[in-house]
Amino acid sequence: MSEEKLRAEPPYRLRRNKVQGSYSKERIYELLDTAAICHLAVVEDGLPVVIPTLYARMGDEILLHGSRASSVLKAAASQEKVNLVVTLVDALVLPDNIFDHTVDYRSVSVAGRARLVNEPVAKARALEHLSRAVLPGRWEQVRGPSDAELRQTSVIAVAIEQAAMKFSATDPEEIDSAATWTGRIVFGERPVQPEPSKSWKDSAGAVDPAAIASRFMG
Repeated sequence: MSEEKLRAEPPYRLRRNKVQGSYSKERIYELLDTAAICHLAVVEDGLPVVIPTLYARMGDEILLHGSRASSVLKAAASQEKVNLVVTLVDALVLPDNIFDHTVDYRSVSVAGRARLVNEPVAKARALEHLSRAVLPGRWEQVRGPSDAELRQTSVIAVAIEQAAMKFSATDPEEIDSAATWTGRIVFGERPVQPEPSKSWKDSAGAVDPAAIASRFMG
């Protein structure tokens, strides 16, 4: 069975180092489901604007939310196409010459039309999905949004119309040297140190803070 691939046309199509790229739908969706923060790019008042924001994939769309007063979300919903990028940095790569110092990473660029999710039930469902994806288990432990809070919140859904993945993974043998220290400084393996609020009392069935933090550590 052939691998399903996503479409990508210029300027989103890969032009350099194509061996470090992929249009595989499975690999792209896997990375989108691993990370939790993206950078959304829009044009506002004729100028490029990029903001970091939480996101979650739901089917073939990316959900984002913010204040109803957000000019960026309003701009996104009014444009023919927006672009968002997800990046996970896995390691710093330190060979024996400064020119070749680099990073190992995984990145996905998505382009598509954004739409406002206005219908109250659909908006609440989208916010619940986003919460469960980014903060697993938290939705059941806290109060859900009130009607007033829903009215104050905007949700947009960006269609995954075009997407491309780029990545770099260095073989340690390629940078081995006896002349100086060489190797990789790996991210995402540091211990998690939750800082509970002062009134917190441990109880059975609590959400594991480490499980939540892992979404932000690659």
